[in-house]
Amino acid sequence: HETVAAEVGRHMEFATYGKPVPRSSVPIYAVIYRGKMIYGIKHWETPELHKDKARLVVQGCIRITKTGKVILEKHFKRPGEFWAPSSSMAGFRFICAVAAIFGLDVETIDLDSAYLQSYVTEEFYLMFDDALVECMPEDWQAAVRAAKQADISMGGTGEVCYPALKNIYGKTNAGTNFINAFQNSLLFDGWERLPHDLAMMVQFCSTEKIPQLLSNYVDDISA
Repeated sequence: HETVAAEVGRHMEFATYGKPVPRSSVPIYAVIYRGKMIYGIKHWETPELHKDKARLVVQGCIRITKTGKVILEKHFKRPGEFWAPSSSMAGFRFICAVAAIFGLDVETIDLDSAYLQSYVTEEFYLMFDDALVECMPEDWQAAVRAAKQADISMGGTGEVCYPALKNIYGKTNAGTNFINAFQNSLLFDGWERLPHDLAMMVQFCSTEKIPQLLSNYVDDISA
């Protein structure tokens, strides 16, 4: 329970979605996805390294309409629609080679909660089970109760939706949105893409004119 509560708290910290609204109040064209909590134990084969892990994801393969119709998400996608530049081990080896030539250190990082730090590019809503709501702060639970009553007063069955604000694992375009947002922020700060690997950036030191390289494989970054 503590692990699940911590994951819900992480979503609260990054303002992943807005306060609940009555389902009856969302637009007729609204797209709704179910949120699911995935729970597991890391390093299961080594008991002394056991670590509980929970991740709140979107059931992105299925969308739900305001009226309750369930539709497969694949009918709304096109081949290649979610492509985004992502490097590889070849890019990492290139960085290591350049670092060796100039006598520089190499740093790597797995960016924490990466997707939750980038904004959605389309409007959609989320629905959560009551078990997840119990892990939310009291003010959120009060907002859920109020939204349920409002939905009933509007002729609904007491269901609520949460407007999505940040990208969440499981949504089909979440990875693409994060990669584009991350790389665009680097370009804005003066980095430039390398033509042989569009997920690799270069910026020259203003004093020593030494190339500084950075590559990312989704949220795994080396520099």
